[in-house]
Amino acid sequence: MADSGNRTSWDVVPRLGELTMHTSRVGLVSVSGKAPFVGGKLEVAEAPTLDLQTALSEFSTGKGILDRSVAGIISKHSDGILRFNGQANSADDLTFVGNAVCGTIDIPISLTCHWFSDDALTVDGMATFTDLHLPIPGFGNVKKLDLTLGGQFHVS
Repeated sequence: MADSGNRTSWDVVPRLGELTMHTSRVGLVSVSGKAPFVGGKLEVAEAPTLDLQTALSEFSTGKGILDRSVAGIISKHSDGILRFNGQANSADDLTFVGNAVCGTIDIPISLTCHWFSDDALTVDGMATFTDLHLPIPGFGNVKKLDLTLGGQFHVS
């Protein structure tokens, strides 16, 4: 853990980090993109907790048509914010198990964090969706979709 003295609580600095997402291949298509972290809190006391908020409404793949399709789906079904809340077993192992919620979607997920400076952490995780309908050309009905997550965020 970073040299934090006796400190056990940090706020996530909005827009000073981003979450990258990469889907498994569905047919001939896989999607990679990123969205900024817009808030949250890290607590590493006796029962460490992580609250991360990501602006899915700003998800960008760099492909205009796909970005507009994704933005339309997100805005139709949610306020555009993905909220992860999880708990770890100890401050020595920052693997947070919890749920990521955006609108009506609620996904069990595990995120692992590692300090890489006194005020920044990396984050990695994976989620799996089953029997999913995506109204995006090339996707449609999907039996299984794996989503790999990574990124970094800063705290103050």
